[in-house]
Amino acid sequence: MPLIRKDPPGVHAQNVPSTDLLVRGTPDQRWSAARAISGDAAGVAALASALLGESDARVREAILTNLARSATLAAVDAVLPHLRSDDAGLRTGALDALQAMRSAVAPRLGELLHDPDQDIRLLACDLVRNVPAAEASSLLAGILHNEPEPNVCAAAV
Repeated sequence: MPLIRKDPPGVHAQNVPSTDLLVRGTPDQRWSAARAISGDAAGVAALASALLGESDARVREAILTNLARSATLAAVDAVLPHLRSDDAGLRTGALDALQAMRSAVAPRLGELLHDPDQDIRLLACDLVRNVPAAEASSLLAGILHNEPEPNVCAAAV
């Protein structure tokens, strides 16, 4: 017989919208709310807003996973600013979420590859690995021709 994990008491509070729990709940409530919110425009906006102030790694992972599942341009735009985070865990989670949204992130790759921040250009090279070879070659050719930073050139190669 499989083990069935039960949520701790209070995770499913009654009469409280999940968007309120996403911001004001306990970590377990915020985690449950992040998993329950739909991937529509309102849900993506709520998740994006919650991600800005979330400090619990488990809740952030649930938020990023749900954003990645929605795979919309709005979700990409919600995740992109976190590539600049000083928190390595958040930055890595954001990169993983973007890699999961291959088709949705494609319109932003050109901007990312020409970002003034070399770290963003370096991370963008990782994202380009997920696009078809012909498109990736086209995107990275400009980087190799004009890029002054050797680390970015190495990532492009």
